[in-house]
Amino acid sequence: MKVTSMQGQYAGFASRAVAFVLDTVIISLAVVLTSWLTAQMLDYFAGIDIRACPPLTEFRLYIITCLVVQWGLNLFAIAFPFLYLLTLWILSGQTIGHYLLGLRVVQMNGKRINLVTGILRILGYVACFLTLGLGFLLVLISDQRRGLQDRFARTCVIYAWDAQQHEPFLAQVRGRLDRRRDSSKHDQGSESAEI
Repeated sequence: MKVTSMQGQYAGFASRAVAFVLDTVIISLAVVLTSWLTAQMLDYFAGIDIRACPPLTEFRLYIITCLVVQWGLNLFAIAFPFLYLLTLWILSGQTIGHYLLGLRVVQMNGKRINLVTGILRILGYVACFLTLGLGFLLVLISDQRRGLQDRFARTCVIYAWDAQQHEPFLAQVRGRLDRRRDSSKHDQGSESAEI
C-alpha cells in the first residue's frame, strides 16, 4: 500500500482556517477570563467596580485605580492577540491552533520566523482584515497556498507532522469520479443520437 507523506507540503485553506478559528477562540477566552478575574479580584479585595468608574473630577485613589485598570484591560484586549501570535511564531513556528492541526509557519527558505518576520506577518493580517478577508482567500488560488500575510512576511504554512494521504482510498475516489464522468458523457451521447 503506497502512502505519501504530507510533512513539509504547503498547508491547505481548510486546515489553516480551522487553526485560525481555534486560535481566535483561545485568544477570546484568554481576554474574557483575564478581564473577568481582574474585575472580580478588584471588587472583592478593594471594593472597586471597574464597570462603573466615576469620572475623574478629583484625584482620589479609588477613581485613579478604577480608570487605570479599565484602560489596562482595554490595552490588554488589543495587544494580547498580537503578542500571542508573535511569541508563539518566534518560539516554535506554531500557535496552539497550528499545533493541534499539525501546521507550522516558516520563512520561504525553511528557517524559523524571527521578530521582524513575525511583525511583518501581523501587518499582513491587518491588511487581510482591511480587505474584508480577501487577503486570506489568496490561499485558495496560490500554488504555494500563501495568503496576503504570507506574502508580506515571505512565509508559508506547511504540514509539520507526518500526516499521510491514503493513496488506495484516493485512487478509489478518482475511479468513481471517472466512472461518473464517463456515464454522463455516455448519457449525453445517447440523448444526441435520439434527437
